[in-house]
Amino acid sequence: MLGITKKQLAQYAVARSLFKPTTLQAAVDTLGYVQADPIRAPARAQDLILRHRVKNYHIDDLEKKYPKLDVTEDMLHNYGFFPHRHLPLLYPRKLSPRWQAFVAEHKALRRKVWNYLNENATAHPRDLGQALGAGNRENGWGSSSSATTLMLECLHREGRPRGAARFGHSCL
Repeated sequence: MLGITKKQLAQYAVARSLFKPTTLQAAVDTLGYVQADPIRAPARAQDLILRHRVKNYHIDDLEKKYPKLDVTEDMLHNYGFFPHRHLPLLYPRKLSPRWQAFVAEHKALRRKVWNYLNENATAHPRDLGQALGAGNRENGWGSSSSATTLMLECLHREGRPRGAARFGHSCL
């Protein structure tokens, strides 16, 4: 037995997850992670999570204010947002054999992506793909993705570019 009752555990959980409404940054800092969900049924997970924890929170406030927050959008066990201070715990990630093979096969593309990112402080993956014209490759799901998007993902796993705004990447 752990020496804690169900009632004590419930009080502990409520005290740390249902706190007095605060700022958006403070809520993400306190929670440590906010799950993101692209499906609006009945609403996005991040909006449901934050609406009672952030003063005057409105739908999509996290997305709208993202560039000015000390927050990162990334994948843990699922997709979500967390404070930048957690980045050293996640990166660099060891590349799987599949990603290692992709990098080995596309060394020239890797250099081109880095050059593009160094010349353009922020870049949407679609713009990068159009500029470099690298075509499509098979992704991990068996369908196809832009080779430049896959290279951005690979570099991101190594802790290199990070999202500067929702759906974009930039050099560190």
